[in-house]
Amino acid sequence: MVDSKKSSSVDAKTYYQLGNDFYEKADYEKAIENYNMAILLNPIFSEAYFNRALCYYQLKNFDKSIVDYSKAAELDPPNSIIYNNRGDAYYRKQDFKEAVKDYDKAIQLNPNYLKAFYNRGLSYASLEEYEKAIEDFSKVIQLKEDFAEAYHLRGLCFEYANNLSTAIEDYEKALKLNPDLTEAKQHLEGAKAKQAQEGTKEGEGKAGSDIKMLQKPNMSFEDVAGMIKMKEEIRDTIVYPMINPELAKHYGKLGGGGILMYGPPGCGKCVSGDTPVLLSNGDLKPISALYEEAKCNSNEKRINENETIVENPDLEVLSFNRKTAKMERKRINFVYKQRYKGKLYEIVTHSGRRIEVTPEHPFISINNGIEKIKADLLRKGTYIAIPREISTIPNQLDKKIQKLEQFNNISTPTGDMLRYISYRHPHTRAIHPIYEVNQELANFFGMVLSEGSAIHGTLFFSNSDHELIDCVANTSKNMFGITPRINPDTSEGVYKVEIGSVGLIKFLELAHGFKMQGSRNTKIPKSIMESDEEIAGAFLRAVFECESNIRTDVPEIEFTTASKEFANGISYLLLRFGIVARIKPKIIKGNDHIYWRLYISSHTNLTCFEREIGLISERKRKALEKWTKRNITGSTNVDVIPNISALLKRARESLGLSKERFYQSKNGYRYELSKNISRDYLKRIMTGKEKTEEVKKLSIIVESDVLWDEVIEVNVQEVNCNVYDLTVEDNHTFIAGFGGMVVHNTYIVKAAAGECKAGFINAKLSDLLDMYVGNTEKNIHKVFELARKNSPCILFFDEVDAIGGRRDQGEGAQYMKMAVNQMLYEMDGIEAHNENVLVIAATNAPWDVDPALRRSGRFSKAIYISEPDTTSREAIIKLHAKKRPMAKGIPFKLLAWATYGYASSDLKALVMESTDIPWKEAYLSIQAKSQQYIKQGIAQEEADQRAKTEIQPRPVTTRDFLNALGKRDSSLPPWYGQAKKQIGKQEEITMIDGKEHKKVGEPKMGPEERQQFKALLGQIEKRNKSWYKLYIKMIRVFAIGLLHLKSIF
Repeated sequence: MVDSKKSSSVDAKTYYQLGNDFYEKADYEKAIENYNMAILLNPIFSEAYFNRALCYYQLKNFDKSIVDYSKAAELDPPNSIIYNNRGDAYYRKQDFKEAVKDYDKAIQLNPNYLKAFYNRGLSYASLEEYEKAIEDFSKVIQLKEDFAEAYHLRGLCFEYANNLSTAIEDYEKALKLNPDLTEAKQHLEGAKAKQAQEGTKEGEGKAGSDIKMLQKPNMSFEDVAGMIKMKEEIRDTIVYPMINPELAKHYGKLGGGGILMYGPPGCGKCVSGDTPVLLSNGDLKPISALYEEAKCNSNEKRINENETIVENPDLEVLSFNRKTAKMERKRINFVYKQRYKGKLYEIVTHSGRRIEVTPEHPFISINNGIEKIKADLLRKGTYIAIPREISTIPNQLDKKIQKLEQFNNISTPTGDMLRYISYRHPHTRAIHPIYEVNQELANFFGMVLSEGSAIHGTLFFSNSDHELIDCVANTSKNMFGITPRINPDTSEGVYKVEIGSVGLIKFLELAHGFKMQGSRNTKIPKSIMESDEEIAGAFLRAVFECESNIRTDVPEIEFTTASKEFANGISYLLLRFGIVARIKPKIIKGNDHIYWRLYISSHTNLTCFEREIGLISERKRKALEKWTKRNITGSTNVDVIPNISALLKRARESLGLSKERFYQSKNGYRYELSKNISRDYLKRIMTGKEKTEEVKKLSIIVESDVLWDEVIEVNVQEVNCNVYDLTVEDNHTFIAGFGGMVVHNTYIVKAAAGECKAGFINAKLSDLLDMYVGNTEKNIHKVFELARKNSPCILFFDEVDAIGGRRDQGEGAQYMKMAVNQMLYEMDGIEAHNENVLVIAATNAPWDVDPALRRSGRFSKAIYISEPDTTSREAIIKLHAKKRPMAKGIPFKLLAWATYGYASSDLKALVMESTDIPWKEAYLSIQAKSQQYIKQGIAQEEADQRAKTEIQPRPVTTRDFLNALGKRDSSLPPWYGQAKKQIGKQEEITMIDGKEHKKVGEPKMGPEERQQFKALLGQIEKRNKSWYKLYIKMIRVFAIGLLHLKSIF
């Protein structure tokens, strides 16, 4: 802000201009200070009110933004943009009715205001007024026929209005205009599935209607059960026979069967998530991010409560073919995610590459041939494969760039310029948008990321080399149309280039993935990673010019960075040119942060760097030439082929040659005594040799696309985290890890995916039970017939006791008898004509299921689904709290311990009741405040609005959870009591002469029936133990005590 001493000589326009400058630098607080002064000096300065509203909007203070827009509207009534922007603020407050009013006004002033129609359509959709929303989106399409998102949203409204055919047409039109619109793709699939289900209706009445529950292949029995124990008990005996019925028949196994799940109501082999994976287009992504992106583009399938997969994510990786020892482009079939608790192995190699994996994860190793080896078998001195050279297929133009419609007019100096960035900011600097990266832009990225920074909307580049200063300044002027300022920096002889443009920074981030996030968070732009070798070389040349040191004592280029991700990206880019760099962490004295040093050594690597990449300044070029012009022999322990002594001997003997003739040396015998042989030497002695089988194996190894890197560390730690894996077609390998390593995927993903291919029918009670005689039996028969026609199929009955209850019960006995008899008839056919049909039934009252259904051949297994454990309770509470306003630091782990013995439904209710407390407080406070204003003579509507603006609702706190806990106990004890009464031993207590006498009788169920409920009986017996009751009480008291302390401090 301008010095207050000079305010007398400064007018409102000067403060307004200063406010604009701060806004452009994204310093909204200082911008507001200057707009305040402008308004103070000129209270009718409408532009100042408008721009101050923009600042408040950016700061998410929508109430103040609305006040300023309202003042601007008073001063400039014909301005449609003001009403549209105020509507946006109301929309962000979720006050959709007020938003519609403002959009109405904007459209009245400008009948072709596309954005206002679009936003009003969103508001109508939020109000569930779909017909009006459809009209607005149709108007948007009329104004802009290629607006894909408008077709998508109109389709969504048609779908909500149950007009599926028109919705599908709109989704298809949206995808035709923009194939990358993933939400439209998902909605299209969903609409088609709904249409297919509706199309299966046939016959008359409920009894004649088809069961509209068949789904393929989005559900599995594990989705229904959701428990690891169920997977372990069922997979071998039931599911695998369904997958391979012929083999099952051969060994006399049944394909299909019956499972009864019961319990109280309401109740691998992978890499770590931050492991980078190299895609075939050169992009480098953490595998966790890869999973999340894949999930958006394809359907996620749940295997069980700990494991999920995404099928066919439409991605490719570079994959190592063990037969040819070459890298190939291969599709990813599945991306796999698992919640994992156990050991994680960190593998560190001699070249500095590292990766964290689970014990079972395989690597590629060498032992007289290429083989797999699990992580827990790796030892110091083992050699594993890393890529020698990678060849990616660059994207010519990222499809996402093509969608940046907000930048279409970015270089037009009009009121529409950069509307995406700052709406109506009249002083935003115009730029020339560069969508496709070239060598000059790559050079600019490399220099600014190495020696630059970004502060308040300005890019800075500092250097003492005038050639580099001029290079950056010229790129800014020639490519972006921005003339930068060049000023002396604080250090002597150093100059600083200043490029002030919020628009440029945001454009480079959206179009190229270029971000300035501080030295420790530097990463290579996405457009560089996906570029060709020419562009990648220009980027590397700039980076090494700015940051590298050509050593004078040894032949080596040294590069240091504070960013691990930047060092990793540089390592992968160097592999494009066949340069394998070493990476070492180093802690600088006086600074606890780890720095990463990357080394390029050996004559081969240095000459390759000079030839393919090079340097800019003459000084550095000459320093490099000092080493490349010398006839230096590369180190023989870098590119070696280890552990092939036996293979060498077999190859020599297959040719009938002596050791001296084969190795062309008197000392050749040493290579058959476990000495490692260099790749160059082996290639030389293999030249001209007859191609016997053993020689062919050696030739494949010597011409391979991998280098063998020695393991120097294996570190083990216990973790509880998400881990990930890929299933890659054919080769089952991909490149991942820090620096780049060849890893092998596992087959568990493929097995899990195979299980997901069975059909699934959810047979709801509403679809089966019918008041008319005979119709319930017809429906039961029909649903079994549907399963048989679509085998392999899972048929799921929820609340099966309502259909298959005991026939000896008095009430409705005849009705129940007919339904059970029909179930018995259908399930007796399992051995005859129900092959590959798996019947799963769930119930909260297993004792009420007719015993005949539970006997062998029907529901032959009973799986007890117990109450959630501590980890599950924590996850459930977090899940329900996710979309509610929570205070920071809520101790979810303590809440999980405090709710020991609670059902899932109890936990959901607990979160709801905790949320009700601040909600009710806010509601009553707003009502009271509104009444105060009404008493002062203010109209009801305005009083309510003022009260809502002044009263800020608070988030849910630990204290709220404690208050809710005091009101809610577990709902499970009555169920356990009922279970004990039905299947446990019977206790009868009588009072004789004032003394209590307990008589224990035999249970209602016989021994054979009770055996099916062994797990539940064990749980009941455990819960009745005095020590267990004390244990639960102590845990809860201790946890609640800690929660009280947390709520205070």
